[in-house]
Amino acid sequence: MSYGLIRAGEEAELADIQASAFVVSNEHAMKWLERSGSEHLRVLRSSGRVVAGLVQIPMGHFIGGAPVPTVGIAGVAVALDARGESAAKSLMKACIREVASSGAALSTLYPSTQTLYRSVGYERAGKTAEYSIPLTNLECTTSDEGLRVRRLTDEDRPQVEAMYRAVAIERHGSLDRGPYMWTRIYDPYGRVVRGFGFFDEGELEAYVYLSQQRPDPLALRHDLWATDLQSRSARGYAAIFKFVRHQRSLAENLELYGVPCSPLLDLMKENRYDETAGEDWMVRVCDAKAALEQRGYPSMLKVEVAFRLHDELLPDNDGVFCLRVEDGRATVERGGEAEASLDVRALAPLYTGYAAPRTLARFGALEASERALRVLTAIFAAPTPAMADRF
Repeated sequence: MSYGLIRAGEEAELADIQASAFVVSNEHAMKWLERSGSEHLRVLRSSGRVVAGLVQIPMGHFIGGAPVPTVGIAGVAVALDARGESAAKSLMKACIREVASSGAALSTLYPSTQTLYRSVGYERAGKTAEYSIPLTNLECTTSDEGLRVRRLTDEDRPQVEAMYRAVAIERHGSLDRGPYMWTRIYDPYGRVVRGFGFFDEGELEAYVYLSQQRPDPLALRHDLWATDLQSRSARGYAAIFKFVRHQRSLAENLELYGVPCSPLLDLMKENRYDETAGEDWMVRVCDAKAALEQRGYPSMLKVEVAFRLHDELLPDNDGVFCLRVEDGRATVERGGEAEASLDVRALAPLYTGYAAPRTLARFGALEASERALRVLTAIFAAPTPAMADRF
């Protein structure tokens, strides 16, 4: 089997594999691949024939208030007659090696199966959620005084994206979106989306991008789906609430992806909404040194700890590392006397703060001295990592 970029003429083969895996039409699969961009498509060939493929999505995570480059993985699919031959595992191993060599510290995905991705070093590392809020219950505890709404245009996108980044960097685990993810906000396949901004004398304070969808094609009433909804203040959320609530003559619910403990929910007068836990996202640490040095840490901390990291797939990750944290940043060097030991799978939830060191130790994923447990707890203390984006 050989792995690499998709070649001209192979798009139809990959689209057919995607269509059969995800039960969509070949036309739908082909459109998605075209929108993803051929430079982001990877395939696995056997005897010259495409037997599996995936999409790579360059982006980042905000971890500890700092951006860490990651490559999102989507659309992993294997031809029906090539299953059972380790094609998916071969595809993912080659992809991880490529990501590591590209300079991205992490890889992130939403798993269709945990078994496959755990076998190549991914582990659950963050949360997501989905909300349905009846518009009649969308009342805010504060006022939107001073904000004015207007329709957003393409010219507003730089201001929208700058505002998103200013808010997202404060939310542990949020995506540092790239072009692919912004396309899913502005122009998702098969939906018409309209954006509305809420301004204070020309300064954008909040925005929402909405599409309309009918649960029943024959029904008059419909739901609103927010592809994105962000605010830099309580006043901004109040403006969004009022604007969306005004659509209740024909719309019934506001649907959106979100994060647990969202500030949006704290500002509702009553807790009248449905919350569904989404599947946890998984992370693979592809460059341990870069990942540890690029994320942020508690600013008042000054500590160091050496640990033994095991990684059978990526030799550069395998060995003893000394992690030093000071003034909110880290330096990592090889060597030292290890006080802790873990494999690359366990590093992912430790790194994001999804699992506490003592929890990992209790379940046998981490071996550490008492001192090392205390130091690691201080280093990786963080809110629950979460993001609203799906890919």
